[in-house]
Amino acid sequence: MQFFSKKFVLTVVVVWGATFFLLLLGYMVFIRPQGLVVKNIENQIGNKTEEYRIAKDCSREQTKARMKDKLQAAQDRLEEFVVDTERAAGLTFDISQIADRLKVDGFNSKRLAAESYMEIDGCSEIGKGRIEVAFLADFPQFAKFVNMLERSIPVIFVDEFYISPKKRDRKVHDVRMTLAYFVRKK
Repeated sequence: MQFFSKKFVLTVVVVWGATFFLLLLGYMVFIRPQGLVVKNIENQIGNKTEEYRIAKDCSREQTKARMKDKLQAAQDRLEEFVVDTERAAGLTFDISQIADRLKVDGFNSKRLAAESYMEIDGCSEIGKGRIEVAFLADFPQFAKFVNMLERSIPVIFVDEFYISPKKRDRKVHDVRMTLAYFVRKK
């Protein structure tokens, strides 16, 4: 005794399969894109809410004062790394004073004129200046010289250096360095 015929079972399977396929197609075409649109709108609302909160905070006097203090602190920090063009001419003198304090021999320096203020990619207001120095010193003097340079304000960076011992006195070294500093253009 057979309850369902093969034709009936096949018809039910085909109808259920077609229904499932149509439901899946409907989900993919109508419901899923709407979910993506809703997420996009929620993100936009979140961004606008954040912008509104920032704008609202900026209108408060306390926030204005805090932002002004942060800006001043950033400008002060920048002053540690950047020198004005008028002060840049005196850097060679400042470096020679460091050499005098350490009593290095045969100190001489020159500003690399061809590269006096090199362009820095992505920075229109700041350039890079370079100074070449040469002197004779023992290794502790050399280390102190580099340390004092990098602790100076404005900060002076060692771009390149060459050090070799003298043939007669192995304790004294011939030092040649290229120093770099940042200059604020006018």
